[in-house]
Amino acid sequence: MTEQTAPVTGADNAPTGAQFTVEKIYVKDVSFEAPNAPQIFNEQGQPQLNMNLNQKVGRLDGDLMHASAESIERYIAKQNRYTTLQADALHARGKRSSGFAMAASPIARFFRFYVLKLGFLDGAPGFAHIAIGAFASFLKHAKLRALERAARNP
Repeated sequence: MTEQTAPVTGADNAPTGAQFTVEKIYVKDVSFEAPNAPQIFNEQGQPQLNMNLNQKVGRLDGDLMHASAESIERYIAKQNRYTTLQADALHARGKRSSGFAMAASPIARFFRFYVLKLGFLDGAPGFAHIAIGAFASFLKHAKLRALERAARNP
C-alpha cells in the first residue's frame, strides 16, 4: 500500500518538480542478510536521498560484454518469443507486412550488422548472432502475415 500525499508546491502553488517516493517492501526470501527485518520496516523517518539526473550521455571507450543467453537453444527460444511479441504489437497497431518485406528485411538486417557495422570482425560467433537476428526479422514478418491471414479468415 502506498501513502498518498499532496504534491510539493512553491509559493505560487505550482508543482516544484518531479516527485520521487521510496516504498518499503518486505521480501520473505532474499539473497542478502536483512538484520531486524521485518521490524526495520516499522521505523519512521525520512531517508537521505541525493540524485543527480543531469548526466551527460556519451560513448563507451571499450567493448561492452553482454551475455544474451546461457545457450544457443535459449537464445533462439528468446528470439522466438520476441518475434511473437513484436508481430502481435505490430498487428494490434494495424501494421501489415508483405512477401517482399519478409524476404528483404532479413537480408537488409544481415548486411547492416555483418557488413556495415563490422560484425564480420567477431568471427563465427558474430556470424551466428547476426544470422539468428536476420532469421528473427524473417520470423517477425512471417508471424505478422499469419496474424493478418487469421484476421481475414476467422
